[in-house]
Amino acid sequence: MRSISYIMGSAPKCFDDCFDRANKNKLLSVNIRLVVTEYTMPFHDEIVAQKELFAIFVWAFENNTYSHKDKLSACVSLEPVERQQRSVDNANYRLSILINRIKDLNVQVTVTPESFTYDKSLYK
Repeated sequence: MRSISYIMGSAPKCFDDCFDRANKNKLLSVNIRLVVTEYTMPFHDEIVAQKELFAIFVWAFENNTYSHKDKLSACVSLEPVERQQRSVDNANYRLSILINRIKDLNVQVTVTPESFTYDKSLYK
């Protein structure tokens, strides 16, 4: 869904804004960088780590460049490893849907790294 500010004439702020702009203006390429952020939060008597899996999109148009960050999934350290791995799978699935939408525009898409992985550091 396009943001209100974009509809009112501001710069694109989310995936749908940039996708809409790409249908109206010449899009040169899209670079996607995958990032995992971690922070701690209180949970009852404990402090737990939450990891969030993001994709940072950089849309290069003929005259401008726009970027935004989309949260694709998250997991908490108290969850079983299988549940955390499902979060990684969900993030990769959501990412593939977004990439396929961009590829439908016949534009170059670069993703670094290629996908989220079951890195052992994710399951502490």
